[in-house]
Amino acid sequence: MIRLVLLALVLACTHEAPFPGTKDDRIVVVIDDKVKTLDPRFVSDAVSVRVSRLVFASLASVDNAKVIPEPQMASRWDQDPRDPALWLVTLRDGLRWHDGVPVTASDVVYTFQSVMDPALGSPLRDAYAATFESVTAVDPLTISFRLKEPLATFLTDLVLGIVPKHVVEPLGGRFDGTRFVGCGPYRLLSMDGKRVDLEAAPVPKAAVVPLHALKVGEEAPRALTAPKTRYLSFVTAADEGTRILSLLSGTADLLQGTISPVLARELESNRKLAVDWAPSIAFSYVALNLRREGLDDVRVRQALAYATPRETIVASHLAGHATLATGMFSPLHWSYHRDVATYPFDLPRARALLAAAGYGPSRPLTITMKVSTHRLRRAIARMIAEGWKQAGVQVDVRSYEFSTFFADIRAGNFDAYLLDQPEPMEPDLYRWMLHSLATPQKDRGAHGAASVYARYDRRFLPPGALSEAVSSDPPCAGWPTLATRSAIQNAVFTAFGDPTPYSTANRMGYANPQVDCRLELGRVTLDRKKRKTLYDEVQASLALDLPVIPLWHAHTPVIRSRRLLGYTALPNQRWGGLVSASLGAAEP
Repeated sequence: MIRLVLLALVLACTHEAPFPGTKDDRIVVVIDDKVKTLDPRFVSDAVSVRVSRLVFASLASVDNAKVIPEPQMASRWDQDPRDPALWLVTLRDGLRWHDGVPVTASDVVYTFQSVMDPALGSPLRDAYAATFESVTAVDPLTISFRLKEPLATFLTDLVLGIVPKHVVEPLGGRFDGTRFVGCGPYRLLSMDGKRVDLEAAPVPKAAVVPLHALKVGEEAPRALTAPKTRYLSFVTAADEGTRILSLLSGTADLLQGTISPVLARELESNRKLAVDWAPSIAFSYVALNLRREGLDDVRVRQALAYATPRETIVASHLAGHATLATGMFSPLHWSYHRDVATYPFDLPRARALLAAAGYGPSRPLTITMKVSTHRLRRAIARMIAEGWKQAGVQVDVRSYEFSTFFADIRAGNFDAYLLDQPEPMEPDLYRWMLHSLATPQKDRGAHGAASVYARYDRRFLPPGALSEAVSSDPPCAGWPTLATRSAIQNAVFTAFGDPTPYSTANRMGYANPQVDCRLELGRVTLDRKKRKTLYDEVQASLALDLPVIPLWHAHTPVIRSRRLLGYTALPNQRWGGLVSASLGAAEP
C-alpha cells in the first residue's frame, strides 16, 4: 500500500501542469506512445490517429460497431444517376470550428486539395490523388467529388478529417505548433510530448440524436452527440508496468489495449478496476515469402498452417480472448466469409503435406521467421516456431527493433514474418496487400530463382491476366481486355514520368490472376451484396493459397476505474466511446 501511495506521488509529479477540471469531470486515459500530431492529413501512427479523431471530424466515419460508413459532418450524399463517378455531399447546417467560425464547403475542398498537393507532403497523397479528379464547392454547404472512375470505396475515403482553411492556409498549409483547430466533439486545450488535454466542444443547438448508417440520398440527423464528460487527458507512459500502476493508484481512469492479455487477466480480481474484453477487427498473421524456394509450394504453406498451434497460443498468451481468423476480416465485418478452408492444429497432416512436397528428415525445410522486439510477439513467434519444428521444419526466430524489422520486410528480406493489421476496415485492403501489381519489385525479378513467383513479370500487366483460365471464368470474362488497356496506360504514364501509384504492400510476392480480377471488380462494384460475393470468392482463394497464414482477431483488454461508466470500446479500437462515457459512483 505504501508503495502505491509513493508511486501515485511520483506519477503526479511527472506532470508539469495540473490536470484541467476535477476528478469528477475529467477522464484520464493512459497511452503507450506520445501523440505526434493531430493534423488528420499527417497522422499515421495509431495513437495519433485515435486522439486526432476526437478533435477533427470527417464527412463520414467508420467508428461504429458495424464498421460501415455513417455520416458525421455530412447530412447526405448523392451519386449522380447518370454519372456514377460524380458525387454530391452536403454538410450539416450549423457546424462550427472550435474558434467559432462556421464550417463551409470551402474547408472540405481545401482539405482534400491540400492532401493531393505534392508541396504539402501528406503521406495520404498517393491514395487520394489516384482516386479524385477534382473536388469543388457547389455552394456553401455542398461539395462535388469527381472521381477518376466509379469507386465502391468512395464513402470510406470520406473519413479524412477536415481542417479549417481560414486557420491553416495563412500559415502555408500547416498548423502552427500545437494550435490544432477542428470541429470534432472535443477541442484542444494543450499538448506536449507527455500529455494531451481536451475539452468538450459546443454542439449545434438542435436535439442531440444518435447517428445511423446513411443510404444514398437519405437525410441524416441534424445534430452530433454531445460529450458527457467535460475534459479528457491522454497521458503517455511507455512502460507497461507504469500504465498499470497509474490505474491502480487512481492517477488514470482508462487503459485500452496496451497491456498483455495475461496481465489483464490477473487484474480481473482487483476490486478497484473493471476488466472488459472487446472483440476487435485487428488481424494477426504470418506472412510468407513466396519468392523463396519451398514457400512457393502451396503444400508447404498449408503444412505450416496445420503446424501452427493457434488454439494453444490463444489459450496461453492471449488468455483465451481472441477469435480464430479465417482471413483478414473478422466476423464483426460485413465482408466476412465463413465458408473457407481452415487449418486446425494437425501435425500428421502437416508432415504428410511436407513429405508430398519433397521435404523430410533427409531434406528439411529451413525457415527464418522475423519479428519485432515486442515481448508478446516474440513469445508468439517462438510458439509458432515450436509447432513448425514438431512438423519437421528447421526454424530460426530472429527479433529486431521495429525500424530494422520493417526495413527488411519492405526489402523482401525475409522467409516469414509475424505482424498485425490493426484496423482493416475496407475490403479493398486485399487489393492493397495482395494484388500482383502491389509488389515492391515491379520488374521481372530474379530469373534464376527457383520460385515461379520470382520470375513473374509484373511491371504493368497482372501475371496470367490473358490466360484462358481467366477468360473462361464468368465474373472475369471481360477483365483481360480491361487489364490490357490499363497496362498500356500504365506503361505510357510511366514513360512520361508519371507512374500509376500502386501499393508496395504485397511483400509476399503473391500472384493469382483470378484474385486480381475480383479485387479490381470489387473496387468498382457499387452494390454491397455484389461486392461481398466477389470478396467471398477472394477469401476462399486466399484460404487455399495461403500467402499469409491467418492467426486471430485478438480481443481488446479494456482496464478502467470502476467510476468510469458508459464506455464502449469500438471494434477498430478508436476512442469514440469516450464521448458517451462519464464518471460516477464506483460500481460494486
